[in-house]
Amino acid sequence: AVRLQEEGYRTALFGKYLNEYPGDDPTYVPSGWDEWYGTLDEAKLYDYELNENGEVVSYGNEPGDYLTDVISEKATDFVSTAASDTSGRPFFAYVAPTAPHLPATPAERHKAAFAEEEVPRSPSFDEEDVSDKPSWTRDADRFDDEEISEIDDYYRKRLGSMLAVDEMVASLTEELEATGELENTYIFFTSDNGWFSGEHRIKQGKDRPYEESARVPLFVRGPGIAPGTKVEELALNTDLAPTFAELAGLEGFPADGRTLAPLLRGEGPPWRSSVLLEGFVGRGARVYGAVRSEDYKYVEYGNGEEELYDLRADPYELESLHETADPSLVEGLK
Repeated sequence: AVRLQEEGYRTALFGKYLNEYPGDDPTYVPSGWDEWYGTLDEAKLYDYELNENGEVVSYGNEPGDYLTDVISEKATDFVSTAASDTSGRPFFAYVAPTAPHLPATPAERHKAAFAEEEVPRSPSFDEEDVSDKPSWTRDADRFDDEEISEIDDYYRKRLGSMLAVDEMVASLTEELEATGELENTYIFFTSDNGWFSGEHRIKQGKDRPYEESARVPLFVRGPGIAPGTKVEELALNTDLAPTFAELAGLEGFPADGRTLAPLLRGEGPPWRSSVLLEGFVGRGARVYGAVRSEDYKYVEYGNGEEELYDLRADPYELESLHETADPSLVEGLK
C-alpha cells in the first residue's frame, strides 16, 4: 500500500488487516492507506467495532450491522468515488470480510439457505484406514453421529455466511461496470487458508499439510486475461504482492514470491517445480516441513515421522508411500 500510494494510487482497506492488530491503540492506521476501515474484534459479525479512519465506531446486532454488509457498502462507495475521480487517479482496494471464519454467523436473511446441506463425503472424510498416517492422526477416533452432525451444522453456517460475501462481490462488480471501470480493473478472489471439515478424521481446523488445508481458491479477472482459462502452475500467497506491483507498474519492488502476471497473460515462462509448506503450531508431531510438487507431497514432522503422497494417483492423500516408494524419490524430495 505504501508504494502504491507513493505512485499515485488511492488506497483503501476494508475488514481484517493482520492478526494482533491493532495492538494497544485501536485508533492506529498503518501508513499507506488513504481510507481505512479495519476490524477490531476477532471474527465477530455482529456487536463489533471498526477503526474508521482513526475513529472507533461501534456496531450492534441489528440486520443492518452485519459486518459483511457494512464492508460491502463502504467498499462499493469507495469504488464509486474513486472510479468517478476526474483526475484519473488509479485505485487499490483490499477487501477482507471475516466470513466464513468461526463462528460463521450467516446474515439473518440467509440463515435457512442451506438447511439440508451436508459436508461432501469425499474419500478422505472420516478416513477409514489411517494406519499409514502420523501418530497424531492414528490416535484420532472415527466420528460418532453427534460429531458428524456438528461438522455438517458448521458447514451449513459457513455456506450461509458466504452468501453475503457473494452479494458483496456482485455489488463491487456492478459498481465497477456502472462507472465504466470494470474492464480496466483486476479483481483477485482468494483466501488465507483452507479448512478441514472431517477429512482425515480432523473435525475442523487448518495448518496441516493436507490439500484441504494447504490449497485455497484463486480466481482472477481483468485486462488481458482470457475468460474461462485455467492455469495449473503452482502459485503461492506470497506471489500476490509482486503480482500487484507489476500490474501497477511499480519498479524495483522487493518481495518474496514471484509475479503471476505472465501466467495471467497466458505466457509460459519457466516456472517453479515445487513449493515449501511449513507448520509451526505446537511441538513435535504438530510441527512439519513439506515439499509439494506437481506430482508429489513429502512431509517430515518434528518427531521424525514422514508422509509421501502421489497426488496424481491419490489426490485425497489416502495412502502414504513413505515406506514403499523408490528410495531415490524420497531422497530427492528430502
